[in-house]
Amino acid sequence: GGAVCGTIVSAYDKSGNRITTPNVGRQIIRDLRPVSANAFGGGKIYVPIMRAEFPLEITVSGDKLTLKACNSLGICRNQYWDRVQ
Repeated sequence: GGAVCGTIVSAYDKSGNRITTPNVGRQIIRDLRPVSANAFGGGKIYVPIMRAEFPLEITVSGDKLTLKACNSLGICRNQYWDRVQ
């Protein structure tokens, strides 16, 4: 439908070297919907290491995404992603 989803297509270590992981091919973002020109909300993100899903908001600025996920206690974390060139 009109929702945005995201699947891991490749993974890299901190040095930028491609790595093998069982998470490649796994959908981790689902059901995001536009809330403004540069933001999406109402979706979920699956965190494989925690085996849990969390509410997700994403904002877009140029080639950067800011992901904000919060747990049921209202504790939130941000993660910053750069567009792969």
